[in-house]
Amino acid sequence: MPLAVEVSGQTLPAQDWSLGGLSLNQPLPALTRGDVVTLNLRFGAGDAQITLNGIEAQVVRAAPDVAPAFEFLTLKPAHRRLLDRIVSEYLSGQLVSFEELLASAPRYNTVVRRAPRSVRVVLACVGLLLALAALGFIAYRALFTARSDYAAVSVPFVNVSAPIAGTVVLEAPPPNQIYEAGAPLFQIRPLVGQSEADRLQIERTGLLARRTLLQRQLQESGQMVSALRSVYRTQRVAADRRSQSLEAELELKSAMLSRMAALAEQGDISKLELQKQQSDVSMLQRQLADASSERNNLDTQIRLSSAGLLSTSLNDLSQTPGRLREELLGIEQNLAAIDASLASLQLRQTFTSPCYCMLQSLQLRDGAMVQPAQTVLQLRKVGERTMVRALVSTHAARRLRNGSTADVELSDGRVIEGGKVDRVSYRATPEDWAALPIGRETLLGMAAVDITLPTLLPDSADGMLADVRFHMPFSLRWR
Repeated sequence: MPLAVEVSGQTLPAQDWSLGGLSLNQPLPALTRGDVVTLNLRFGAGDAQITLNGIEAQVVRAAPDVAPAFEFLTLKPAHRRLLDRIVSEYLSGQLVSFEELLASAPRYNTVVRRAPRSVRVVLACVGLLLALAALGFIAYRALFTARSDYAAVSVPFVNVSAPIAGTVVLEAPPPNQIYEAGAPLFQIRPLVGQSEADRLQIERTGLLARRTLLQRQLQESGQMVSALRSVYRTQRVAADRRSQSLEAELELKSAMLSRMAALAEQGDISKLELQKQQSDVSMLQRQLADASSERNNLDTQIRLSSAGLLSTSLNDLSQTPGRLREELLGIEQNLAAIDASLASLQLRQTFTSPCYCMLQSLQLRDGAMVQPAQTVLQLRKVGERTMVRALVSTHAARRLRNGSTADVELSDGRVIEGGKVDRVSYRATPEDWAALPIGRETLLGMAAVDITLPTLLPDSADGMLADVRFHMPFSLRWR
């Protein structure tokens, strides 16, 4: 503890001191050995000091170049107790608080210095300003900030997955590769199942054999139908000639019947001869009708043979050329489908970019095996930042506007400041919040707010719950 000694109008620091006396750290030429002086002792420093005044002491060492030493002559009991405590506790290594020393000091000669009035005024002003700042902060938090009830992160990443199992064929792209929408990303060589390929080959062989048989049957059927059509046409010509002959004979018989009817009226011929002539005319008419029916039947057969619908066997209608052609067409279609399946098992399938994106990361390398729905690579939509969708009360949403700032605290403890409010919808729909663990009744009276973050979060943050604090701008008119 520092000790300052006031002697002969000068204040000097003490070099050493005890209950019997003290010595200074610099000489005083005005003093001589044996002089009796009055000392004032001041312990401490700064604003709080202990002063012991009016202690008489005798100079026991003095010289122009030697620091003087003093021996206490009169020491009051209170002063002795104080010095004794300092010597026994403080100087022995134990800590003594300044308040304890004040309690041991005599009241009538102990002075505790207080700070100047100007300092106290400054401290009071500082305290008042701090209190006003705290009140202002509380008022700002109450009037110009709002917290979200629910919020979740939406990262603009796109995971491109493989729809089929196979081997990835992918050239190593450069970092931050940009892909246009529809640009090829990678290829997959499907896994070929040997049993499936064998089954398709066996089915294809059977269809080829059936096609050969049908082609032969169709060729033979066509030849036979052509021969039948020639026969039908020949018979048609003969039927035409017969019809013409019957028509001529019928015309002649009809004329004779008319003359015989006139003669019968005159009585030149008998009625028996007239009836016989009428019977001949009726028979010719029936023969002409039969010939006409036969001719129509031959026309039908010719049309069927021309259309390929005439069977070469009356007992097997499936052997008509038309039926054979239909079955042959079905076989050709089945062969085309089998060939396409076999080709797809051997060829690579190319998958393209769904948007204008930048490559974020590769999950699989070239030659790696991939399973259906497994992610091959991850893209990030160019020009889009990470969004946070929050639910707030409608009352708070009416005070928000586009451009309001927001601080987002993620569930992992990270805090992102400087978010911007992009959209405020006064009615939240269940479709927008299907990923949040909230019920439909919770959406009643809630508004949806979209916040754009200044930083891009990784894909793992997608769907992460968050707590959003909005900072609403000051406005004299409440919306």
